[in-house]
Amino acid sequence: MPTKILVSDTNIWIDLHHSNLLENVFQLPHQFVTTDFVWRELRKPPGVQLEDLGLTVEVINGEETLELFGLKQTLNNSSLADISCYRGFNQ
Repeated sequence: MPTKILVSDTNIWIDLHHSNLLENVFQLPHQFVTTDFVWRELRKPPGVQLEDLGLTVEVINGEETLELFGLKQTLNNSSLADISCYRGFNQ
């Protein structure tokens, strides 16, 4: 089973895109994962392109979203996309 790597910041995907390394990254023996909050922030490269390459998008349900708003208040400067990656990825 490949190692799951959680990518919590859109800037990582943007840097890989600008470096023309996206396809190379998805050839590595790992499963790259992000949350739907991070996925929605992606413009260049678009999230759909990353999914086509193999990105797994973990969807956060309504109850988890409420928990994230509580965390957001605690962490002050963090965006919902950033704190969406705090939840467990035990699947």
